[in-house]
Amino acid sequence: MANSVLWPGIGFGVLAALGQGWGAVLSRKAISLNQAAGFELDGWTAAFQRIMAGLVVAAFFYVWFRCKRRSLQQSGLAHLPPEARLRALMFCFANGLAGPVLGVGCYQWALTTAPSGIVLAIVATTPIVVLPLAWLLEGDKPTWLSVSGSLLAISAVVGLLFAS
Repeated sequence: MANSVLWPGIGFGVLAALGQGWGAVLSRKAISLNQAAGFELDGWTAAFQRIMAGLVVAAFFYVWFRCKRRSLQQSGLAHLPPEARLRALMFCFANGLAGPVLGVGCYQWALTTAPSGIVLAIVATTPIVVLPLAWLLEGDKPTWLSVSGSLLAISAVVGLLFAS
């Protein structure tokens, strides 16, 4: 791997880990404050609120880029045939449903029922799911190193679950 992407990749990875860890701790604190106040907020409602905030940000950028382009013909999908455009839109819809709705909903629910460290350890196994999906959808064969790392990650999560 070239040095030009290695160090920024490590830096952004650490930044992402710090952000996710901080978010999990804040979510757990918010859950406990809500419970102390007698207010129950389930994971699905929390996910809905996050999605609504994300939609506001996405709508802002959509309008901004739309005003900048002034034409739908300059869109990245405009040059595709209708069936390819439909397929791309279906993948976008599935991606939007899987991550923000199901993923964040389950994540927030898990934070209401389990310690942050356990939840984050399980969430960290996401790349394990990505390996077969990338192979199936993109033809990106996993290497022995990625499979070994996945097995190590699964072992660590199982160890954490039995240790608690």
